Amino acid sequence: MKRIATALVLIPLAVLAVLRAQPLLFAALVAVVAVAAAWELYGLAKAFAVEPYRGVGLVAAFLLVISLQLGGAPPGASWPLLVVVATVLALLLRALSAPARMNRSLPDVAITLFGLLYPALFLGLLVPIRGRPAGPWWILFLFIVVWGGDTAAYYVGRSLGKHRLAPRVSPKKTWEGAIASALFAGVLGAAMAHWAPALSYAAFKLHISGEYLLAPYAAGDGFLLALLLNVVAQAGDLVESVLKRGAGVKDSGTLLPGHGGVLDRVDALLLATPVLWYYLLYRSS
Repeated sequence: MKRIATALVLIPLAVLAVLRAQPLLFAALVAVVAVAAAWELYGLAKAFAVEPYRGVGLVAAFLLVISLQLGGAPPGASWPLLVVVATVLALLLRALSAPARMNRSLPDVAITLFGLLYPALFLGLLVPIRGRPAGPWWILFLFIVVWGGDTAAYYVGRSLGKHRLAPRVSPKKTWEGAIASALFAGVLGAAMAHWAPALSYAAFKLHISGEYLLAPYAAGDGFLLALLLNVVAQAGDLVESVLKRGAGVKDSGTLLPGHGGVLDRVDALLLATPVLWYYLLYRSS
């Protein structure tokens, strides 16, 4: 019940942000989520006797996502690259200032950077995706095929699942649930692609054409893209499960009732978002 109640609150808020938020506000909202996910990831690191430089990492995570929205980068550089370079320099100076921790300075710096790149950069790519033509539609496409597939996996796995997908990593996940997730996501993607012109115009007053999903094969393209995104999303879920199981915890946090932590809720998006980003780059090239 808590799982459903939390979803009923979070999903409309997420959709509202995608559709209505001003660009900088949307980037700030994504940045807050990325910072929360990075905070939880840094918490997992304690189980491995690693202590990240939280202050540097969390500030850098926020700035990195915001930088993906900023234009007018200095010549020969980009704001995201500058944030990464500045973060590396700050971490090296921070390590230098704490000689008592020098015996673990390398893993401390490494996990801090991992917190910047894994939750912040990967999730932050939602920001430039939204800035592309029909960007809000593409983000909703991503959300629907990932979250819809996750719902199918949950219910099919509970009722029909018999064959464990990755028993050492995530004992409750089954092959039946994973296959149902991928197929249901594909059907959702095909439906969204087939009705893209009508749906996009009704929601955003945008005309979606073959520039985005090639007609007359839009449904097929949508199915294959959704299938790819869903498979990668399921891999993202398992990746986080490896980190949690290695840390000896069930959830990354307790902020979201029925869902665990923020990282638990966005883990699937962390790997699927870069795939969608590069797919869009490829289709526009």
